[in-house]
Amino acid sequence: MEKYLRNQNPLTPKRIKNIPTNPQKVYRSSGWRSLSLFLGYDPKNQICETWAAKYIELKNARKRIKPFSLQRISDWRKFVKTKKGFLKESRIPHQPNVVYKKRGWVGWPDFLGANKKRGAKTYTS
Repeated sequence: MEKYLRNQNPLTPKRIKNIPTNPQKVYRSSGWRSLSLFLGYDPKNQICETWAAKYIELKNARKRIKPFSLQRISDWRKFVKTKKGFLKESRIPHQPNVVYKKRGWVGWPDFLGANKKRGAKTYTS
């Protein structure tokens, strides 16, 4: 019981040595702004910047998946399950709608390169 009082609980993850336990004090004089920014989350963009840096730009992601002729979100979900290596190697996110939300995301049809609306009639005056 005494070892648990000293933060020796075996279920507690070990502390990473090069990350301070109290970063707001350590970096106070270096322009500290907030814990969320320290962790890479920018509330204005609603995404972790370190995540966004992991992935290629939206237009390049579109080009990389175009040859697979995906038409629907269900096709994308199956693709994600079967092509994990390709996505990781190509640096394409599993959830592009989240990662690219503030970076030009229009919608799934645009991302997949599918027809915008099937059977949509066009009228001319």
